Amino acid sequence: MKGELYANKTRHPRKARAISTSLSQRALVSLRGRLKMSRPPKLCLVCSRGGHLTQLLKLEKVFSQRSHFLITTTGEGQAAESSHFKKIYFITDINEWRWLKNPFNFLRAILQTLRIFFVERPDFVISTGSGIAVPSFLLAALFKTKSIFVEDGARVRFPSRAGKACYYLADLFFVQHAEMCEELPDAIYQGALCENLVSDL
Repeated sequence: MKGELYANKTRHPRKARAISTSLSQRALVSLRGRLKMSRPPKLCLVCSRGGHLTQLLKLEKVFSQRSHFLITTTGEGQAAESSHFKKIYFITDINEWRWLKNPFNFLRAILQTLRIFFVERPDFVISTGSGIAVPSFLLAALFKTKSIFVEDGARVRFPSRAGKACYYLADLFFVQHAEMCEELPDAIYQGALCENLVSDL
């Protein structure tokens, strides 16, 4: 799918913005059409704490109006975060190093995520990273659940390890800098993170 829709390598930032906006709109319409849903979709939001969660919260106006739940890791600020999401699940922390170095924790995170998927049965998986996204995107690919990955805005030239993995698993892969399209030719550049990435779902 991505190869058919996003074959263009975008080099000039302004040109990239115009091309990718059109392509992303077409892709979102295609995703919604193939889903053929008779009800509003349920969104699975996945991200680790810190900057990744901050970027996800920029989409709050979008996901707050839809059925959704968050998968994240335990830590400080749980009480403050609870006010932004309808439901929160906590799984094993596997940042970009841990899921490579500790396969047992990675397997545990997959099993925890699998249980959540069976309970919630999401229609879309949306993530801003980091490593915690990989189990959800693996399962989304397995169950043919549509998925959208938004690479960290701090990544200007090269993707994160989680981004490299999810690039091959996601239905849509957004980057926030045009230069990233040189490294990931099937990625979509639409400027900085904005609500219309998922507003048409």
